[in-house]
Amino acid sequence: MPRIGEFKETEYGFQGYIHSREGRFNVELHRNGNENEDGPHYEAKAPNGAEIGAGWNKIGAISHEPYVRLSIDDMSMPSKIQGNLVNEGNGQWGLIWNRENGRTANREKQASAEIDR
Repeated sequence: MPRIGEFKETEYGFQGYIHSREGRFNVELHRNGNENEDGPHYEAKAPNGAEIGAGWNKIGAISHEPYVRLSIDDMSMPSKIQGNLVNEGNGQWGLIWNRENGRTANREKQASAEIDR
């Protein structure tokens, strides 16, 4: 899976950026204090403070390493971004992109078409 972003740990969560064909997008992840297992545990924010997504603490099934599952969507981005923020050591985290599977994308297209009718 392609690495599409770089983040650093901060006192409030994470700060970094996402690369896309359209450019570089700065993003901050703020812990929201939610201790519920289902989360979300982070709010993703644009530099202007607008909320653009969320993040969930997860543990890898095979590696047993912690990571953050991200879902980010903003009108300045070409499409919704889903990925996993993984620890690369020394306070550095990489965002690994996850493509939506075809069934999810098709359901969203069908739901959108029904709303437009």
